[in-house]
Amino acid sequence: MIIRKPTILDIPGIMKLIDKFQKEVIDDFKLFCNNEKAREFIEGNLENALIAETENKEIVGAISGIISTYPLNNEPIYQEIIWYIDKRYRRFGIRLLQSLEEKCKKNGIKHIIMVHMNYKAEELKKFYISHGYKELETQYIKNL
Repeated sequence: MIIRKPTILDIPGIMKLIDKFQKEVIDDFKLFCNNEKAREFIEGNLENALIAETENKEIVGAISGIISTYPLNNEPIYQEIIWYIDKRYRRFGIRLLQSLEEKCKKNGIKHIIMVHMNYKAEELKKFYISHGYKELETQYIKNL
């Protein structure tokens, strides 16, 4: 498994992962993923992303987010927006996360905010806590 920064040529592979994520998780929440907007986000945030690919050059994982500053102290924060690993390769997800953490440290980012849908919530909560994350907040959504 290779973890690397994506290029513009990787966008079709990343979009396939977003489609899988949509079908596996997002559809249950009745949220619609606009592929044009998703592509726009990915293209605009390649610097803040990493991908996992197999030796055969298949993209099987991606993590991307935005870097902003915390409004109360102006420290840089990485806010994860997309993190998805193909089901066949989930055991490599931690390598992708650890690579992101290292990248953030090298760039002076002191905090990473990771989120998850309420899909496998207890399992994901245990995962994050076991890797040094603390629960920050819980969000709710209402379809209007």
